[in-house]
Amino acid sequence: MRKMKKKLVAIGLAAATILTAVPAMPAQAASASYAVKWAVATAADKKHGYSQSRRWGNPDYDCSSFVISAYKAAGIPTGGASCTADMRSSLTSVGFKDYSASELKLSTAGTKYLKAGDILWRYGHVELYAGNGKIVGAHKDIDGRPGDSTGQEISTKPFYSRSWTHVLRYQGSESSADTASTASAQTYAKGTYKVTAGSLNIRSQASNTSEVVGTVTRGYTVTVTSTSGRWGRFLYNGTPAWISLKYCEPAASAPTEVTVPTTRFTGKSSTKKKVTVRWSRVSGISGYRIAYKKKGAAKYTIKNLSAKKTSLTISAQSRKNYVFRIRTYVKVNGKKYSSPYVHAYTVKAK
Repeated sequence: MRKMKKKLVAIGLAAATILTAVPAMPAQAASASYAVKWAVATAADKKHGYSQSRRWGNPDYDCSSFVISAYKAAGIPTGGASCTADMRSSLTSVGFKDYSASELKLSTAGTKYLKAGDILWRYGHVELYAGNGKIVGAHKDIDGRPGDSTGQEISTKPFYSRSWTHVLRYQGSESSADTASTASAQTYAKGTYKVTAGSLNIRSQASNTSEVVGTVTRGYTVTVTSTSGRWGRFLYNGTPAWISLKYCEPAASAPTEVTVPTTRFTGKSSTKKKVTVRWSRVSGISGYRIAYKKKGAAKYTIKNLSAKKTSLTISAQSRKNYVFRIRTYVKVNGKKYSSPYVHAYTVKAK
């Protein structure tokens, strides 16, 4: 019995040793924000530099092991990710969302739709978006030695949109939004919005505690007729409902692509008191705009003519030169689109 007690005590001590060897994870650890905190702190620690041979924190990292280690430190599964090439498939297998750069408008909107903790990915390189317009990552080996004597091998720097093709976002505990500090002050206007979240609840009132009346997914568009704070009111299946505009973006109307054909002058004639110009008739237009003036005059006179016209005659002074320019225009949805003016065409009165 005494031996049995000793054995149990020994087992208990061994278990205690194992448990205390693993550092306790902070309460907020399982979140993208903790991954960012770890990454920023590690970047500031010059004991860690860039290396591909010492890439798992002994003591250095390369770009992919740095980001993977940040999420492991946060207690978030990484699906066995080991390098840039397998990160997208590995991380999406454990709940990360893979966005294309165009979905989040990186080239035009910059960090507007990013969240702290987002992984910026392109073939051969990754970095972590740290929020407030900053990224943090392992960049390159500068001196070939362990650690970072320059402070540039692993560092935090301003965001740049060039070359990123994908964004991987952790879908567990909500990442800190880049604009979290000012979100409550943001105002929203009436108009058409597109949902950016993977899924978003529709509610009966402008409140997170009100009844959920439906759910929509990314890309769903709504026409907001009134707002209350960050909430927008719209018709959902014919019934007034509310949606959080925090997880939507204004739906940019697709630009109207209009091709406006051009014409050219084909002939001229004159008398002592009149000059005439002629041009090729063009189909599919709404009309012609002629600009003309006496040579040397400061301003042109403008005439709009119907699409049926192919000539214009104006009063003139004998032996004076007159300059003409012409362009076509079309009207689409009430808006006028014009071709460029063609080169100047000169006619001399007799």
